Amino acid sequence: MLFLLRKATIQTIQTIQTIQTAGKRQRRRRRKKSFLSSSSFEEDSDALVHFIETVAKNDFNARERVRVGQDDIEDRGYALIANRPLRAGEVVLSLPMRARFVVLSSSSEEEDEDIYSWSKPLAKRLVFDEKERKRHEVWLKSLPKEAPRVPGIYMEEEEIERWVKDMTLRERLIRSRRDHRAFVNGCCGDDEKEKRELSRMRSFLQSRIFADDKKRRWNAPLIDFCNHSFEANCFVRTNVGKENKQGKIATAEICDDSFFIARDEEKEEEYFELVVSDEGSIDVDEPLTISYAPSRSGNTNASLFFEQYGFLLEDTENSASFLNSVESVEKFLSFRK
Repeated sequence: MLFLLRKATIQTIQTIQTIQTAGKRQRRRRRKKSFLSSSSFEEDSDALVHFIETVAKNDFNARERVRVGQDDIEDRGYALIANRPLRAGEVVLSLPMRARFVVLSSSSEEEDEDIYSWSKPLAKRLVFDEKERKRHEVWLKSLPKEAPRVPGIYMEEEEIERWVKDMTLRERLIRSRRDHRAFVNGCCGDDEKEKRELSRMRSFLQSRIFADDKKRRWNAPLIDFCNHSFEANCFVRTNVGKENKQGKIATAEICDDSFFIARDEEKEEEYFELVVSDEGSIDVDEPLTISYAPSRSGNTNASLFFEQYGFLLEDTENSASFLNSVESVEKFLSFRK
């Protein structure tokens, strides 16, 4: 059940603490070793977890109430599917931005550092700490069967040089690949099985975390279950406004009443939304997909949110997770033509 899995995801994200950066690189690195507590989303996440627990106990009601469910698709792992027919332009999920869970906030001064460094501590805990693995067992089982081939983790240097045309980005990815090799060798020694597992875990984490232009990485419960396809049937957008009726209805499907207690009804709310493409409807049990690329209708919103997102696209044998800006998306698409 999707909601049971989301409970584990939220618990996982709550264990990841926001890293505060300092002026000097050495101080930043020392602080990265010690996660600092952040409670800005505790009240909202508790309410969401409460609802998830309630739904998990009443599975027979969930399918009627919620527009999406989950299924285990061969070779793809868990994915969002439609519980009922979804019309073009319909808001499938609307998540208040205050309900997202910040994993990491970084400064522009870190631009030259390893672009995957944030996933090291959590990956290491989930692989080597039995208590952590047991605590997040349900979430770990929900991960795709195969890890995404994230450049800088799975791609060899020769592959990066062949595929990534941007010189600056290519150099960063090669540095990340070398850093990853040193990381797994330092943690695992000669144990090839542990090396593979640590690499898989880092790729999984990279593929479940959104990023924005303010260099914050965060989890969007439910939306992060979408797989990627160039021929996507959904897109992601932000929506700001107090008159967002369709979004509020979609939010009410995944959050109980306590989630909205003591909210200022007159204040504009920002929502992170999953929306059905304008190009067609979605049938029952059809997987929901999103894409790095702008849709044929010209919608470019989705590409703003997928920096280092890491999924393996269904219709190409190469990962597009090196697309870290709107410009790189455009270059990649023009190169493919």
